[in-house]
Amino acid sequence: MKFAKYYDVTSKMNRLINKGELSSYAKDYYKKLFICMDTNDFWISRVLEGYNSEYDQEQGKWLIEREKIDKYDFIEFLSEKTGKEYEVVNKHQRENIIDRVPVDKVIEYLILIILFT
Repeated sequence: MKFAKYYDVTSKMNRLINKGELSSYAKDYYKKLFICMDTNDFWISRVLEGYNSEYDQEQGKWLIEREKIDKYDFIEFLSEKTGKEYEVVNKHQRENIIDRVPVDKVIEYLILIILFT
């Protein structure tokens, strides 16, 4: 993943829903889902159509939720999903672990993290 670039992962989320790995409520609730990698975190942005800032339904309004996932938390989740133990003692080692994970898997695990935690 490129630094500070938002990726539209809506279609990936929908594939996970169709495979039964995610609750289908996300498909009807989120209009779009984006993921961005920052220096120490991943940012998740969910776009909800027809909701105001109080989460009340309101025609013509759009609400954007943002959530931050620490990269160390991502590696902990990665360990749980893969059964591998990762020893992380510094940021450089953390980045090397994340860089070895295929981008498609990073995206999939981030989607699973935000919709299951």
